Amino acid sequence: PRSTRVRSSAAQMCIRDRAQSEHHPARAVGAVSARNRWAAATLALLALSACSAAGPPPRIYVLGDAPPARSVSVSQLAEPVVEVKPVLVPDYLDTTDILTRRAGGQMMASRTARWGERLSIGVQRAVAQSLAARLPLLAVVTPPPLESPWRQVLIDIDAFAAQSDGTCILAGRWSIRESRGGKLLDEDKISIVGPVGKATDADVVGAMTQQLDDLAERIASALQRQPRR
Repeated sequence: PRSTRVRSSAAQMCIRDRAQSEHHPARAVGAVSARNRWAAATLALLALSACSAAGPPPRIYVLGDAPPARSVSVSQLAEPVVEVKPVLVPDYLDTTDILTRRAGGQMMASRTARWGERLSIGVQRAVAQSLAARLPLLAVVTPPPLESPWRQVLIDIDAFAAQSDGTCILAGRWSIRESRGGKLLDEDKISIVGPVGKATDADVVGAMTQQLDDLAERIASALQRQPRR
């Protein structure tokens, strides 16, 4: 039958290839080496294609403006100290993804940019930086000072992200407390809505930075009303 003849021919080819390998080992080794080189080249091309398809790495952004150069530093020993406590942010926002909220509660992460730090850390740093620029006679710090600070600023964020309608929302609450005993001295809700512009990554970062600057302005005004004892 035909199938028998095919099996017989295949067996003969295997026997012949084995015999050639035994009589010509160098040729067999060369064939294996050629196959290995071909496989390595194929893997390299596949890796190169994957990198090309992935595109450039995401851009890294941080909140806040560059701190201005100051000729005279404020000594914590001579001036009242304001400590900006770690900012409370919902877990789904406290990430390095730059997020946009869409309909149905969906959060979309930018594919071309990300934060250089977690959102909670960026908010704390940017607010402290903005407060320091507005209150040059106060020492605004984020690490716990050596001695009890004059005032503590607490920020609790409920929402902070760009929206699908082209706006950015910052919502939550802030408070000012005494460091000893935690007595509440002032507080207010946060509800700031602003445009994002063309909704590029840079536009989103700029809008969020502006909202934190507005928040810092409100907190700075409240701190200026506090009696210094």
